[in-house]
Amino acid sequence: MRKTIKLLIFICALYLPGAVLGQTGTISANTGFGLIQGYLLGVNYNYSQNLNVGIDIGSHLGLASNLDETLYSLAIENNLQFGRINRFGIKPWYFGQQIMYWVKDLSTATVKTLSITPTIGIMLAISESFGISCELGPALNFTLDIDRKTLDEQIYNWPIFPSGKVQLVYSF
Repeated sequence: MRKTIKLLIFICALYLPGAVLGQTGTISANTGFGLIQGYLLGVNYNYSQNLNVGIDIGSHLGLASNLDETLYSLAIENNLQFGRINRFGIKPWYFGQQIMYWVKDLSTATVKTLSITPTIGIMLAISESFGISCELGPALNFTLDIDRKTLDEQIYNWPIFPSGKVQLVYSF
């Protein structure tokens, strides 16, 4: 687990130099629901009209019983935006890449996974400060550890499955 957290911090450090080099931009806070992440909170930094980086934390909080229960997730994302500039002063369509570490609790095991998710999304501006963001993409999953609760059942973590999220965004 410590190696995974160090890897996520290292990857985040690779994303942030553009933001640190003095480019001005806007910060936005987001909350919503993701298929893997569950209920999430996050922050994004738009360091140009075309690029932003962000971090999200999430959990199903035991409320989505029909989905695999994600105990917690930590995601770092980087987006390339395109299209006509919207009310936020950014381009609404984006291609993204997300790296996420998440732990899900099944009845038979606890599974730790690292996912890489290429996404396509859109930011729909409601006003100058509020918007809705929707994105979809395939999650490429790498199982890091399986802690079995019972020895008699086979545990299988799908290597690829759909990922998506819908968020309410507030831009400062």
